[in-house]
Amino acid sequence: MFCTMLAGWHLQIAWAYVQGTGVYPGPLTELDFWIERAGNLQSIHEQLCGEKIQKVVKVLELANSTYHPAFERLFQDVESARQEASQNVKFLKPLRGFLEKINTMDDFVALADQFKPLLHVMLLIWKHSSSYSSSARFATLLREVCNDLIMQ
Repeated sequence: MFCTMLAGWHLQIAWAYVQGTGVYPGPLTELDFWIERAGNLQSIHEQLCGEKIQKVVKVLELANSTYHPAFERLFQDVESARQEASQNVKFLKPLRGFLEKINTMDDFVALADQFKPLLHVMLLIWKHSSSYSSSARFATLLREVCNDLIMQ
């Protein structure tokens, strides 16, 4: 939990710094965020499923502790967030190659060749991802891609 708070604090500081410099985050930043989040949540999940924590939870259950339901909710919340992060990584990873090309290409005319396959992958994400099928989240992703294009 401490690591998650620290990671969240780090991201808040980084976001504040990026906003302060006038630089806008791109979609690679979002992909990297989900990769880091998935790794952190996987680590927390492994700790929560570890033998020591399971013994503590069992004692709380047997003692009818008021903390037991809170631990159960914590397990469920971590599992739900872990699955969301893993799914987002799975769907956003195919964008990396196109986005890296957009960020490094100097020839704007050649850059136009990247639009069709990039938008096709984004359409697939929209259709198949439960997280990115919402208008708000997909619009954010599209805005981030536009930010990368503007920066070029």
